[in-house]
Amino acid sequence: MKFFIPFLIFFITSDITPGAQTLAHIDTNKYSIRLPDYWRAGNRIWSILTEKLPMICEEIKDKELCGDDCNPRYTIELEVYEPLATNYDYYCTNLASNSPFRDWVFLTYYNFQSSFLLLNEKRELITRFILVDTTETWMVRKKESFQLQPEITYSASRVILSTYTLNRAQNPMSPRLLVRYRDTINPAEYVDKNRQTLLPSDAELFAIIEKKIRAW
Repeated sequence: MKFFIPFLIFFITSDITPGAQTLAHIDTNKYSIRLPDYWRAGNRIWSILTEKLPMICEEIKDKELCGDDCNPRYTIELEVYEPLATNYDYYCTNLASNSPFRDWVFLTYYNFQSSFLLLNEKRELITRFILVDTTETWMVRKKESFQLQPEITYSASRVILSTYTLNRAQNPMSPRLLVRYRDTINPAEYVDKNRQTLLPSDAELFAIIEKKIRAW
């Protein structure tokens, strides 16, 4: 996945306001929160975090949230582990034999871990607040459409009176053209070759994290 390195990444792409901290003096009465750009300034998540985090984190209780205009004693950052697939499943739709396309739905069951980290001014870890645990299993659903391979066969018409009567305008002895379609993929092989693309996207992981935060 484009944002993930093996096993772990720290998402510290944005602060409450853009820019980098430049002050050398430590503001002991202030703290900052750093989140991915997925949650931009003004997002409801910011107000939830500024309200709830001081209630569970004694170190930032009664302290002021700041951005790039301070060098705070404490910083809270988001930690997200790379998702790991635990199982795959799949099924197909558009089963009619006269359809030239078939949709396959691939289900990926996975788990991952995400936490808020409380760091001091030396970036030493003080506390980890777990948001999503590896004991939880999630599922992502992705659909792919594949063109089927046509198979053309000929079937001789049966020469019986009823057929001749019902097909009076046709020659009952002429062969009939039959076209059927067959799958061009083996879904199990497709899963083996596309395991990374079947994993959830960054946005899908962030949506789970946001749901957890909103449930506080």
